Amino acid sequence: MLAVVIVERLRTHVGDERILGVGKRGQREAHGGRFLVGRTRKPRRLAQGRAGRQTRRRRPYGSAARVGRTGRLQSGRRHRCCKPASSVCAVTAGGRSRPARPGASVLPVNPRRGPSILPGRDQEVGAPTVSDNEVKYGRPAPAPIADARKPITVPEIRARKRGVPLAMVTAYDATFARMLDEAGVEMLLVGDSLGMAVQGNPDTLGVTVDDIVYHCRAVARGNRYAHVIGDMPFLSYQVTPEDAVRNAGRILAEGRAHAVKLEGGAAIAPAVARIVAAGIPVMGHVGLTPQSVHAMGGFRVQGRDDEDARRILADAHAIADAGAYALVLEGIPGELAERITAELAIPTIGIGAGVHCDGQVLVCYDLLGMTADLRPKFVKRYDEGFARVVTAASAFVDEVRRREFPGVEHTFATRNRPVSVAG
Repeated sequence: MLAVVIVERLRTHVGDERILGVGKRGQREAHGGRFLVGRTRKPRRLAQGRAGRQTRRRRPYGSAARVGRTGRLQSGRRHRCCKPASSVCAVTAGGRSRPARPGASVLPVNPRRGPSILPGRDQEVGAPTVSDNEVKYGRPAPAPIADARKPITVPEIRARKRGVPLAMVTAYDATFARMLDEAGVEMLLVGDSLGMAVQGNPDTLGVTVDDIVYHCRAVARGNRYAHVIGDMPFLSYQVTPEDAVRNAGRILAEGRAHAVKLEGGAAIAPAVARIVAAGIPVMGHVGLTPQSVHAMGGFRVQGRDDEDARRILADAHAIADAGAYALVLEGIPGELAERITAELAIPTIGIGAGVHCDGQVLVCYDLLGMTADLRPKFVKRYDEGFARVVTAASAFVDEVRRREFPGVEHTFATRNRPVSVAG
């Protein structure tokens, strides 16, 4: 019935004009060099519903003439998308189409499903299409969540020199790594401080390369964007440069870290240069170096007198010249840290070194207040984690003893009926 109506409309509006009856050359000349959809349409074939190809293409309805173009659906299949013209499928010899009747619809309306809109077929090329989800369910598909964060790299850290200060926090496991990374911390340091914070030792000298590799691997699993640095422990780089390269390679290959950190000044500059030459990024560390705690007479502030300050300044330049991409300044006066930061071309990360560094680092347990007795002067406790954990654990103990935990909401039930246990 629809085909008969189309034929009658074509006869009424076109008359003796040829209905798409020209060849390819005639179509090109009549329509500005572009081909029209399909071939010659004959009334008898229209009435029988056999006009033209029937696959991957939809013929225009009513007063919508279309110029065929080749497009591609989101699924990747090629199809013919049509651009509405202003009249029925008729082209005169002059190349102009007749104006469409006012109010003529492009596609028939299904009373049950509303207007029929097919993505790519019934819209202009380049126009916004309707998603399959909206066609099927009547609502648009949820937009994908765009994450603006990207992994922090060594060039980006270098570029932050004298820019927005960098934030670095120590991490030793996947749980803390995930939380710190979610908080926006740019760098995670798997420090040999784990010997004191995690293992309970009085110093960091007992930490091994295997310990660092193990904790680096755990941090890498919980991290997504932060730059992970593995600390090279005592005697892992001081013996020979070859040992330094081998151990640094293990921290990257087995621990999945992005860089390594070495403590020391001019004496370890050759080892730093060898590691950098092997393609491993190196972060330096001068000032108060915990691995030299016995030589320093304890954890004491360094660089307070002129001679010591000149030595630390020379060490900083030596490490930077050896190829380090950043430098940790620990336990030195703020004036000395400011001068080193101004003279070096690489970023400086301070811990107990004043506000003029290019970044700051803290141990995660110190930052969260997880230590009960140790309260260094340079540490700001952003929370009282020790007290919070004690309070939560005490509440758990009390509920267990009073048989309040687990409750009904924490207990599994059978599917159908209670299980009968035979005596």
